[in-house]
Amino acid sequence: MKVLKKEELEEKLSGRYNDHPEGWKCFHTLDKKGFYAVGWVNRRIGEQYWFKFASKYSPNGVGFISTFNEDFPFLKDPAFNRDYGIRLVNITQDEEKKMFEKGRMISSVLEKFAIAMSKPPEPDNQEKGRLRGPCPEIVITDLEDISPSQRELEIKMREEIERLNKKNLSYVS
Repeated sequence: MKVLKKEELEEKLSGRYNDHPEGWKCFHTLDKKGFYAVGWVNRRIGEQYWFKFASKYSPNGVGFISTFNEDFPFLKDPAFNRDYGIRLVNITQDEEKKMFEKGRMISSVLEKFAIAMSKPPEPDNQEKGRLRGPCPEIVITDLEDISPSQRELEIKMREEIERLNKKNLSYVS
């Protein structure tokens, strides 16, 4: 397992995603102590990337990269039948204007999104329009409850967050 800063995790995850855009699943977790985490797991390449937040009120935290050698029991859940990733969606300026004026999605854009989500994910391309998804639909309460290797990862993540929080605490005397 490798511990990284947020920026390093984003860079490595982005690179691995662009090399292998298919097969990613995204999870939001909440451990027993109340720390939030977001994870991206790819069984095809055998890797998992996690970002553990130092607080639910702060975007700061610690990133973790680990191998993935266990089956998550919830990966077969119908909520995760499609891969997380980028789908290109071509929305016209007229459609953007209508959505802005109405303050909600319009049917033609919803149809385009449905078509885009039925396709496999693509590498990131800053020059084209894009849609990221599907968004995670399930909240896992604690990685410790999944398997022994995930329990070990959860313990390491929690220890690193607690170390980071202690380092950033300042006491008034």
